[in-house]
Amino acid sequence: MFKKIFETLVLLVVQPTKGWQMITNRKETHEEFLSQFIYPLIGICTLAAFIGELLGNGESNVQNALKEATIVLTSQFGGFYMAAFTNKQISTRWFSISGDFKYFQRYTGYAMAITFVITAILELMPDLFFIRIANLAVFYIIWSSVDNFVKVDDKKVIRFSTIITLAILLSPIIIEKILYTIMPGMRAN
Repeated sequence: MFKKIFETLVLLVVQPTKGWQMITNRKETHEEFLSQFIYPLIGICTLAAFIGELLGNGESNVQNALKEATIVLTSQFGGFYMAAFTNKQISTRWFSISGDFKYFQRYTGYAMAITFVITAILELMPDLFFIRIANLAVFYIIWSSVDNFVKVDDKKVIRFSTIITLAILLSPIIIEKILYTIMPGMRAN
């Protein structure tokens, strides 16, 4: 399972067009996609947050590590579903792309896979803050999906890629901010 995840991630980053062709031809059920791709990536982010907080600064303890892991789990999980919902609404209304919610979950999950990896790395090594720039790869991954996974008019590709990228990158951040607003005691520090 992890080998398949790694191969998919590398292909989406290095050769996204070929990656989307492989994903399009892949025979997997929606449950397989969730249980063998998305949920393990979210789990890795959560585990990285727990370990990173536990081993991080001198004031770390299990309580703070659990708080950080809970925030990361909720923001990544909720961010994935929020981004998929947003992508479905935007794609069907503004770009006339048809598909059910499962289709948009699959599209969003593969497009945002690199963000899960970046989150895990930053949770373990927060000093590597400059790695956040790699989130811009989401734009290229989405742009490369046009004609392979989604069909968008050539004149709208840049606008589509920009809007969907923003939805994918901002959804986990919005969920995290909402959590901190309604539960200020969740801050680990």
